[in-house]
Amino acid sequence: MSKETEELVNAVANIGKYFLKLAVEASHKVENRVEPSSSGGPSEHCPHQSAQTDFHLGEWRRFTEFGEAYQVVSPIKHLGDDWLMRIQLKDGTHAEYLLSQIRKNPIARYPDAE
Repeated sequence: MSKETEELVNAVANIGKYFLKLAVEASHKVENRVEPSSSGGPSEHCPHQSAQTDFHLGEWRRFTEFGEAYQVVSPIKHLGDDWLMRIQLKDGTHAEYLLSQIRKNPIARYPDAE
């Protein structure tokens, strides 16, 4: 690889890291924002706030007891009584999965520890 090509690859990688850092900082600001509910109870518009929290964003789950691990990343869309959530598989690919199914799946240890 030529020096110019290598410099270009490094520049693109640095730009990507910069935008990733901005996205992570923005998501932390959103997660830290607390808005009181008028009813005093859990918000119906927020999937990670329920009377009994049974999952957390960033948590690792498995599709079955011995299935592939995935991480719960973020809510995508409210679908009546359910939520469509973004998950990330161990190989880094993203997928969409229903919150009702996530709640049925077992919690996994961090996959690199296995």
